[in-house]
Amino acid sequence: MWFLSADNPDGIRGFGFRGLVVDEAAAIPVNVWNYVLRPTLAQTLGWGVFISTPAGRNWFYDMFTRGVERQPGFRSFTFPSNVSPYFPAQEWEEARRTLPEDVFRQEYMAEFLEDSAGVFRGVDGCLLLENGNSKLDAGSGTVIVGCDIAKHTDWTVLVAIDAKTGRCLEMERFNQLDWPVQRERIAAFARRWRARLVMDATGVGDPVFDDLCRVLPQVEGFKITGNSKRELVQGLMVAVEQRRVSWPAAWDVMTAEMKRYEYEIGPTGQVSYSAPAGYHDDCVMALALAVWGERTFGTGPGRMLRLVNGDSAVEAALRRTLTLA
Repeated sequence: MWFLSADNPDGIRGFGFRGLVVDEAAAIPVNVWNYVLRPTLAQTLGWGVFISTPAGRNWFYDMFTRGVERQPGFRSFTFPSNVSPYFPAQEWEEARRTLPEDVFRQEYMAEFLEDSAGVFRGVDGCLLLENGNSKLDAGSGTVIVGCDIAKHTDWTVLVAIDAKTGRCLEMERFNQLDWPVQRERIAAFARRWRARLVMDATGVGDPVFDDLCRVLPQVEGFKITGNSKRELVQGLMVAVEQRRVSWPAAWDVMTAEMKRYEYEIGPTGQVSYSAPAGYHDDCVMALALAVWGERTFGTGPGRMLRLVNGDSAVEAALRRTLTLA
């Protein structure tokens, strides 16, 4: 019995195996299967067992469907995490309650999801049937302002949210303004609500963040990377699905961005989030920053699931989908 790593596929070439057990098969590039692993079974007509968490509809999904269709020589099985007698029941319920539905379905229920689809479910249920901005007294509770700074042709967006109720109070959106003018508008917006400002401090936002720290009492910078963006978006997904955030139906731009927002599952199963090509996601990111600030610094009920380095309990879940070939 040999233990080999597909991280160095060239080290597997040239062998002939009677059987092959491939763990986390969906994370292995299709070319490694086609050009390296499959030839090792060719001369022996050997067998293969492919075990993995689903990761979109890639080559592992194709193998799985052969077993589902009962093609000769293939059998497929799928098991959710809680089938294991060693999987804690409280983790299952906690994950179902706090994780986005798509994450739970893939990582815990072992379901194959589409490679690209809408992100936020139940957006219409978060809309408030009122006109314009709320007139809630800024002194009646904790207010968080999420701010996404404009880059190139994007918009700077400010969203004020009541940290106790998750209700959005006001939104301001502008572009093509010089940085000094933007700083003044951002500062005025935060002062109007006596709010804690949570802003994108990445790239062009970094010097603006430094300037605002000198004139506002409560400013939090958030560095947006691939991992931290997943944290932000998945936190907003949970808030939308559980109706813990709401905004006026009159905010058409916000609603349109939320409904257009997409995710894509890459070849390795990594999830990325973005607006479709040619569209903006400034309102989405400002709202996500506000919701993150609400859960981190506010007094709202419950707390957002905090992902560490882009991972969470989902990565350690004992869920498996098994294909035999």
